[in-house]
Amino acid sequence: MFPGGIYDTKFLAGNSWNLNATFLEYVFRKAQLESRRRRTAREPHIALMFPAYKEGTPFVDYHSCGLKTDFSSSINGKSTPACPAYAAVGNCRRVLDGCPLSHDIDVVFRDEELAAQKKRKRKRDVEAAPSVQVIESASETPPSVDGTHEDHPAVERTRGHRASFDAFMTAFALLGNSSSVADLSKEGANKVYLSGKTFPLLIQQSAYSAVSSGHREAIARIRSADLT
Repeated sequence: MFPGGIYDTKFLAGNSWNLNATFLEYVFRKAQLESRRRRTAREPHIALMFPAYKEGTPFVDYHSCGLKTDFSSSINGKSTPACPAYAAVGNCRRVLDGCPLSHDIDVVFRDEELAAQKKRKRKRDVEAAPSVQVIESASETPPSVDGTHEDHPAVERTRGHRASFDAFMTAFALLGNSSSVADLSKEGANKVYLSGKTFPLLIQQSAYSAVSSGHREAIARIRSADLT
């Protein structure tokens, strides 16, 4: 139906890219980090160029979405971990009730990197150490995340999503998380994520109905038109 195919970044994030989360802000940030890694390694990466609009142009809205170099986030001087609910789906139902954990996407990636470093260190220690029996204490329980904090920071209210921002982030995520354009055509094309399903919606021509002559004529006019 579509010669170039259509791509759903939410489906790709959970299937082709195998990311820990699939919400747009996470997928976009992951693409930014991957592009920076490629640039540092002198590999093909994404470089952005924006038009130089006149100052005070009414139809241009600016939104900062650059990478942070400082991942510090603290409450009362202590490092604040990322909220598990926010890290999983990009939303926390308890944020307005005073969730004391961080709802910053950069903190999510900071915690992921710290966890990965600990995992790599444990693996190195196991490989280097003699065979021993490790017994974990059953009394150790993970800290509760259901409590509230009296000194939690004020909830920052934003204007929500913008279609233009979301479109930019989606396009960047698609390119930044794909190793090459050729990979896009191999898997994930014409598949749309379905909430609560283990299978995608396939975008393809029906095998049980014929394409109308009117549709064929319309497509022919579109493909023959000079869209430049």
